[in-house]
Amino acid sequence: SLNSQRMNLGYDIEKKGFRLRADQQITATHGPVALEKYRSYTTSVKIGYQSEKNFDWETLFRYTSMNRNFAEFQESYSGRFWAVNIADPHQKNEFDYTTFGNRLKHNIRDFWQHQLNFGIAVRDRRTVDQNDGQLGTRIALEDEYGWDGGLLYSKGDVVPVFDLGPADYSYRGINYDLDYRHTFTLSAGEVSNILTAGFEYLFQDYRQKGTYGEMAGDVGIASVYLHNQALFLDEALSVNAGLRRDDHDRAGGSTTGLVGLAYDIPGAGLILRANLGNAFRAPSVFELYSTAFGGNPDLKPEKSYTYEFGVEKYALGKRLSLMIAAWHAEVDDAIVWTWTGPGDYEGKYMNIDRAESDGVELGLRLNPVPSWIFGVNYTYTDSRKYSAASSAWSRNVQLPYNKLNLNATWLIREASLSADGYWVDGTRLRWNGLDKMDSYFKLDLACRIPQNNNFTWTFRITNLLDEDYYEAMGYREAGFGAFGGIELRY
Repeated sequence: SLNSQRMNLGYDIEKKGFRLRADQQITATHGPVALEKYRSYTTSVKIGYQSEKNFDWETLFRYTSMNRNFAEFQESYSGRFWAVNIADPHQKNEFDYTTFGNRLKHNIRDFWQHQLNFGIAVRDRRTVDQNDGQLGTRIALEDEYGWDGGLLYSKGDVVPVFDLGPADYSYRGINYDLDYRHTFTLSAGEVSNILTAGFEYLFQDYRQKGTYGEMAGDVGIASVYLHNQALFLDEALSVNAGLRRDDHDRAGGSTTGLVGLAYDIPGAGLILRANLGNAFRAPSVFELYSTAFGGNPDLKPEKSYTYEFGVEKYALGKRLSLMIAAWHAEVDDAIVWTWTGPGDYEGKYMNIDRAESDGVELGLRLNPVPSWIFGVNYTYTDSRKYSAASSAWSRNVQLPYNKLNLNATWLIREASLSADGYWVDGTRLRWNGLDKMDSYFKLDLACRIPQNNNFTWTFRITNLLDEDYYEAMGYREAGFGAFGGIELRY
């Protein structure tokens, strides 16, 4: 389906502690709209060495080249919602990802290990859109007016859709990451403990040029962290605690932490869980320095706080489990783009909004016989934001109140057949906070049939019921799809 092909070739060898792994992945597919297509080529090589006693080294090189031709997308900014995706013959994105990473581990003592990780990740992107004039037409759903209030089209008019090009712009981002840590593993009686302490430094360099102007900037984040996992009462009680300090050279410092526990009570068939923590998100280089879209070097980090409580009940030798969990999360100093005028797209990134989210999750897992596994998962989410501009709360967009997942898996000998259903209600809001998106139910099937120790057949059907649905408003998802493949291992 969608004229899709995927191939993975891999080879690994290990001898006298040395190991080598090489992989080549090729993916090609067309999209739901004419002329859309995607191509991806990934080459990776991993080499390493592990001594019998106390040393482990690994180096990874991975290069990915992707290109994607995509359709012209236009939608309404006010009034009744409309969106069109029309084939555009010369609109494409080109991506190149290069990763070089190293890991060195050494056991100083049986209970004491230190590890050094360092790597470089480079991401290049270029977007090109030639102006191809009129691409197609749409029907006006209502009277449409321009920014000056003048009538543009009357309801029912055939409206031409023009290419928004030309455009030609590119980005390059480089991350340099260094992490050094010590891990101590200690046990005494019914208590076991894993303590990790370390230092990390991340440097990000960003460059942009083309249609939306030139921009250059960099940021550095230095971090120290401490994490401890302790097991008590013959591993029935698990307690996790962590503390981290991050110093951002543009946005200042922030201290975050977490505490979590899980307590298994076998006699009652219960597991109690609780998690409490806070986090922060530093402003991106783009948000700090963008000249075309209102970068603000005075931005502060976003700060978030989260707590979660849950209970799991199991029975029938853990072949049946029921779970319920509730959470609350909030974000302060949220970074948002705010219109400042006088032009339509003149604005600036600011720390002015806040967001909150509350939810409940219910889960059921049943394994009545070894060959059958059933699962049900339901999530309710109430997510909202406060706008300083309007001094009012409103729901966050694109998030439904209710989601439901269903799963059934049949295991027979070495083969498996699974069905996955996914339902979303009709409460999702488009980005304007007004229009609602329709509910949908999607059903997928997957099957694996080993023929022998070396050869396996694979089959997959997506959207079995050919549901016409949108995951993001305006972007129609693909209909019924069928895929088949083979795996050969030797």
